[in-house]
Amino acid sequence: MSVRRVMTRSGGRTEANRQAVAQAVLRLLSEGRLSFDFQDVADLSGVHRTTIHRRWPSQDALITEAMAEHTSRLTVDLKGDWRAVTRRITYALRDFMSDPTELALGRFLPLSDSAELMDIVSRQWGELFAQLAKPLEEAQQRGSVRKDADIQMILVSLASTMLTLTIYLRRKPNDATAERLAKQAIRGMKP
Repeated sequence: MSVRRVMTRSGGRTEANRQAVAQAVLRLLSEGRLSFDFQDVADLSGVHRTTIHRRWPSQDALITEAMAEHTSRLTVDLKGDWRAVTRRITYALRDFMSDPTELALGRFLPLSDSAELMDIVSRQWGELFAQLAKPLEEAQQRGSVRKDADIQMILVSLASTMLTLTIYLRRKPNDATAERLAKQAIRGMKP
């Protein structure tokens, strides 16, 4: 669901480097290490520091790449009836929020005082929510969803509820919990 600017060359080395660098940055972030440098990323990724610096000239560029890689793991089939889409979104968010990297970021990010990092995270999630919202907004335009339903807030509520339950319960919410949350969201959108 995410869009990336990836240049590949024969052998796929560029893509392998991109993934290694993104994973290294995610690891550093999940450990709460905001003040990492290019050498830290090189050490963890196995990609030469010069290559990293040439492709990602700043720490913000590295974080943006890492967050794009991370949020690309959230995949949802957005076709079909809006109620079925809402259920699939709920379950996908539940599974994504239970990912160890997301759990670490969910615990760490609220403690960060980095405005740049928060802007990057906000931008990534904003793009993701915009994509998830499209089929629900289309249903709203057709009159299948209440005109006054705030689709973006419903998606934020689904994501934040799943993240909160996962962090505080320290385990993945079960299917019954996911279904209750999906039904609540659907009730709020019915005309």
